[in-house]
Formats: sequence, C-alpha cells, structure tokens
Amino acid sequence: SAITCSLAGVSHRARRARVTCPLSRSLISASGRGCGSLSLSLSPKSFEEWTHLVDFQMSRKFQHLYPLGFRKPVRYPRHMERLTRELHERARIEGFDLVGVATAGPARTASALRRWLDAGMHSEMDYMARTFSIRSDPSLLLPNCKSVIAVAMSYRTSLPESGAFGEADERVWVSRYAWGRDYHRIVKKRLVRLGKWLAARRPGTAWRACVDTAPVLEREWAARAGLGWIGKNTLLLNRRLGSELFLGVVLTDLELQPGAPAPDHCGKCTACLDACPTGAFPEPRALDARRCVGYLTVEHHSRIPDELHAGVGAMIAGCDICQ
Repeated sequence: SAITCSLAGVSHRARRARVTCPLSRSLISASGRGCGSLSLSLSPKSFEEWTHLVDFQMSRKFQHLYPLGFRKPVRYPRHMERLTRELHERARIEGFDLVGVATAGPARTASALRRWLDAGMHSEMDYMARTFSIRSDPSLLLPNCKSVIAVAMSYRTSLPESGAFGEADERVWVSRYAWGRDYHRIVKKRLVRLGKWLAARRPGTAWRACVDTAPVLEREWAARAGLGWIGKNTLLLNRRLGSELFLGVVLTDLELQPGAPAPDHCGKCTACLDACPTGAFPEPRALDARRCVGYLTVEHHSRIPDELHAGVGAMIAGCDICQ
C-alpha cells in the first residue's frame, strides 16, 4: 500500500523525517519527492497499524500539517502517565500477567450482544438479557466512570492437557480453569487490593472491581486496553499467553492513560472453529451456547440434547478444545 500527500511549505528537514510505527516496531523512511509531495510505501501489516497509531519523530511544523490526514500524537499530563505506569507495576506485584487501560464509554459490541440475545444463543442464561443495558455501559455500574483497568492472569500449566483423558481409559475431562481454587475469589481479591492502592494514591477516587460474574463485557475492555484481541472462538487471545486467561476489570472515575489496541492476528485461520466437537460456532466470533460443551456441562440445568452426547463425550466440566 502507499500513501501520497502534499508537503507544500514544509522544510527540507521535515521532508526527510523518520516515522516510527510502534505496534510492529518497524521503521519507515519518508522522503519528499517532486513538488512538495511525500510518498510512504508500507507493507499491508504496517499500513493497518498505521491507521491505529503513528508516533511521529519529526519537526513540530510537520506535526501541524493536518491536511495530510495524520493524527497528532496525544500528549497526556505527566501526572497521568506516571500514575498509569505505577499502576502497571502494582498490578504485576499483585500477580497479574497482563494489565492495560481503556477509556470508558459505551460498549462497542453492544449491538452484537443484542443480536446474539435475539437469536436465543444465550440458552438458559436469562441474566444476560436482564443485564443487557448495564453491560452496554460501565457508567451504569460506576457513575462518572472514565477509565477501565483490565487485567489478565494465565491459568496455563505444564501438566497434560484435559484432552489427554477420555472414555477409553475410563477417566473424565475437566477444563483447566477448574483445576485449582475458585478463580473468581482469587482474581476479585487482587482487584480489590489494586483498587484500594489506587484510592490511596488519589484520595477520593471512586472504583469498582469486577470479575466475569459482574454485568460487564470484560473481554471487550481487555481488548480495548491492549491485552490482546477477540479471536474467532470469542475468547481474548494474547500472542504470548494464548487464550487461557482469567480476566477482570477495575472501573474508576480517574482519567488514566489508555493503551493501544492490539491488532487481530487470526487471519484466515479457522482451527478453533473446526475443532469444536458440537459445531457451536455458526460463524466466526459467534458462539451458540445451546451447543457449547463449556456451557452445557457447567450452567445448563436441563437435559442435554441426545444429538450432542457424542460431542460432549467424557467432558463433565468445561471444555478446552477451541483454545
């Protein structure tokens, strides 16, 4: 891809500026050509990232050329940057593997959630429909919410995967997330300590800690905070830690420096969709709970349909297959 734009009136020094695309850590050289024009040759990946975030390392005069269509880098107050940096450090002390911040606002996936509910894919999870409005806007959980702190904790282990066991050796399959103590309590306690630390640093701060039992779209906020991207299996994916992650958020009325969203790395891969034994994915990023083994063996209270018994097999608590 290529971008060509006018540089009329720009100094020769500015035309030879260097532009950094931090998401891919790639360096792109820009040089003025002809009668005040600038041509940038970018790879497809760099072009995609360019539209999200570009850090200009060039003269102030070049930064103010808004007719070019470039975004001026956002400058945050130093106290905000410092507090956000200290927050990251504190979250890691509390035992979280990933932490990020997103600017609060209406949920961008609310319309998709509405369609999912209207299609009946939530099965017997009536609470999803009852809390739709609250899930769509964090300010309904915490008035004047300005920032969402998202965290993740990996539950990956070095032990054999759940799928190593089955009916052949008369053993059952329990999802990895259920191998230890109740993660809701563990994550919630750490989030509460993080919230108390934040309030101690900024007295008068309002905050609320939430795990996945609260009416909040924690996967969307984790993605917007830069912890990863939403995969075709509807889970948050991180290139280093995968999708075996416990998620949580802290809502606060403090303005914090937001992180940059991570690019989607799924591409044309459909491995997670193809692996599902019950065909629970009617399309990418759409999960039909009525056919999901994870839902059927944990939250479903009615009889499991006979046609799904073969797919459920020896799984009695959760499912790791699409991960």
